[in-house]
Amino acid sequence: MAHLAYLIGAINGKLDQLKGLDPGDPRIQSMLRREQDLEKSRSEYSSELKSHQESLKKLEEDPDSVEGTAVYRDIKSAYEAS
Repeated sequence: MAHLAYLIGAINGKLDQLKGLDPGDPRIQSMLRREQDLEKSRSEYSSELKSHQESLKKLEEDPDSVEGTAVYRDIKSAYEAS
């Protein structure tokens, strides 16, 4: 996340340097597309992180609930099979 924020900041800095150029300039369009891609990645990572944090919180509140997960059942069956 920090790296994505750094890259977005760098792109914004470069866009500031190109102010005054035609907005249709290919360099500006390329940087804007790259910025949009990075923002999308940051949003996806943020959502994934939030989901993992919510799952962790649920497990911390009810540790026994792990036994109801598919991952637990898979590990248990693999252990019992060996």
